[in-house]
Amino acid sequence: MQYLGPAIILVWFTMTTMIYISAKTKRRKFSYRSLFFGSLAWEKNSRNWLLILGLFLLVSLNPITDTFIFLILLGCYIIILAVSSLLLHRGNHHQHILALFFSVFLIGLAIYPLLSNFR
Repeated sequence: MQYLGPAIILVWFTMTTMIYISAKTKRRKFSYRSLFFGSLAWEKNSRNWLLILGLFLLVSLNPITDTFIFLILLGCYIIILAVSSLLLHRGNHHQHILALFFSVFLIGLAIYPLLSNFR
């Protein structure tokens, strides 16, 4: 049962990656919001419900270190998306740089409690 949350989140990562790959190469209107959460209202989008259910199961059934590891993986995933978007010239460069800063902040926020446990 403890593997159900990470498995659902892995499905969410896979769906997001497939949507990112299927997007046009040099699309001028690129949005991380529409990539991660879709263009529908949040309650009508199945990807949002997968993410909510996966996060709920991850937080409630697994140790807190698994949640921090998920945040680190999410930060690395955003870094990969932002760098590839910069290289492929998708959308506005400012949003990719902001995504890079956000992902570094997210990784730092998640690493701090993990490293404080080792002292």
